Amino acid sequence: MDYSFSLIEDNESCFCGSEVTFAKCCKQKIISTKSTRKPLGDFKGGAHLNSFMHEQYKKSEIKQCLHPNQRECKGDVIDAHALQNNKVLTRLAVDGHVMVVDHVAKIRKQVIKFTLTPEFFKSQIENSSENFSKELKERLRNVDEKELCALMGKTFEAEYEMPIVEFEMKKFGRNKATTFRGFCSTHDKETFKPIEDFKYIGSEEQDFLFAYRTFSQEYHEQLAIDKIRKQQFAEDPNLCYDDKFVQDYRYMMEKKRSLDIMKNELDNALITRNFSILNTVKIKTIIPYDFALTSVILLEVDLKGNILNDAYSSCSDCKHILLTIFPTDTGTFILFSWLKQHNIFFESYSCQLNELTKNDVKYYVSNLISYSPNIVLSPRLWRKMSEHEKRSFLKSLEFQGEETTFNQATPEKLSKIRRKTLEKRKFLLETPSYNLFQ
Repeated sequence: MDYSFSLIEDNESCFCGSEVTFAKCCKQKIISTKSTRKPLGDFKGGAHLNSFMHEQYKKSEIKQCLHPNQRECKGDVIDAHALQNNKVLTRLAVDGHVMVVDHVAKIRKQVIKFTLTPEFFKSQIENSSENFSKELKERLRNVDEKELCALMGKTFEAEYEMPIVEFEMKKFGRNKATTFRGFCSTHDKETFKPIEDFKYIGSEEQDFLFAYRTFSQEYHEQLAIDKIRKQQFAEDPNLCYDDKFVQDYRYMMEKKRSLDIMKNELDNALITRNFSILNTVKIKTIIPYDFALTSVILLEVDLKGNILNDAYSSCSDCKHILLTIFPTDTGTFILFSWLKQHNIFFESYSCQLNELTKNDVKYYVSNLISYSPNIVLSPRLWRKMSEHEKRSFLKSLEFQGEETTFNQATPEKLSKIRRKTLEKRKFLLETPSYNLFQ
């Protein structure tokens, strides 16, 4: 059944995760009193908000072995490394430390300017969420007609606060860097032995295991996000009236469904040792550079600017790329992997990757980093970068929210606006304002 994008229907599964319908679950807990959520005004600056966010993530911690044969698990679920500790992180470390990206939550004020015209009100009613449209029409009915006419043509400003996430580089012990509690000690050791204990020779098995571990870290993070959202709703069912929360929840579930499908494919391949299930485009530089990365990328455009994926239209139909970058004794390897069943979808993109020049590789990979903060730098590289480069690099990692008009909230409208945003992604081959390849 297709549900309203920004409203929770009585007969759909409750957002708290109980698998009971909303009408029989959290809807009965809704009260008209003040929401239990913490409004932004209650936070005493960014530091307070950041502390609150860390508490929320701590409550949502996932400790679960993601290996498909969980009946064979032995030992505790450990802090598994997304990037090899013994090879990759050791190479990047200086005095046992590497540079990792840290999330910092802040509160930023934004100002919206708008001019009151009949077209403005019409646009707001037609393009906004159902709740906002209903409220706006009700208010317009209660406004004196002469008073409203007097306001027409005048420009107003509306100031509001919103939480944002910024990034900073933090020195971290290599033994704790890039870890996630996603495998038991036995499965972590046995599954990834071919890439932990042996030199990389580019075999199908090794390429598969690099991609599988990259995917596992992303999937583990998605489980945590899923848990956070469900806990938030269970604690405050009044969130059903929050259009943005409902929209974000639906996007999250769409992404989770997409990743569930991919996990099923990868798990079956791991058990049957069908490592050819993935297609991997490998690019090697002759220099071992001082950074490494793992990331599941939902690539929006190819190298020529053609749109590949539009997650805000239909995330469940999107095709993901598993990207792993790591230095070795002989150079740096860049692995682009995807399910072989998606080869036709990525056919043109694959050809474009193989046609990249040496400089194109450097520019493209540097700009592609902005899709994911799961990157580790050597302190050597961080010291080489100028202050301008450091600021530009961190700025590139900032999450850019949807460029929607004021209170716009339907998938169709988001998709149209999104396509304008995607135009900016056509310049991934331009020279970046920072240099990771030094």
